[in-house]
Amino acid sequence: GIVLMLNASVGLSLAASVDFGWGIPVEMHDKTTSKKEKTYLAWPIQIGNSTGKKLIRQIDIVAVTNTRKQYTPVSNLSVRTQDRGELGPLSSLQGSIFPKVIRQTVVVFKEIDPKATIIDFYVGGLVEADPTSGGEGPDRKYLRITYKRSQSGWRLDGTSVLE
Repeated sequence: GIVLMLNASVGLSLAASVDFGWGIPVEMHDKTTSKKEKTYLAWPIQIGNSTGKKLIRQIDIVAVTNTRKQYTPVSNLSVRTQDRGELGPLSSLQGSIFPKVIRQTVVVFKEIDPKATIIDFYVGGLVEADPTSGGEGPDRKYLRITYKRSQSGWRLDGTSVLE
């Protein structure tokens, strides 16, 4: 399987929302499945519920590179880490997040363009949508987290909230 070590975490807390933290994306190579080596980009995230009520969330995460390619996470792929054991896929965090619980996972993207020098992760579903808007409209905010490629890997370049 894929082994990955995670230790960085940064956080963001929005009112009436889940607490969202993330680490630096890490490139991984997997030679176990076929003759051709597969490349993955693993992005560690953490979702916490500091409210007193159960939160129902559908978290969307998309990666977009400056080479104009868009990637969705690989579903049902678990990652084993040295310090935290096995982390389930993003789908394992969907749905109910109980009060005072912090869940950690790794969002994995396959075959990210090697020419890309900037990657934006767009994260939606962190802020509770207005029930009358059907999950669309002004309450549908996306958090954009931007990384730039450097010689030592990816480094955080900035964050912003998109309406």
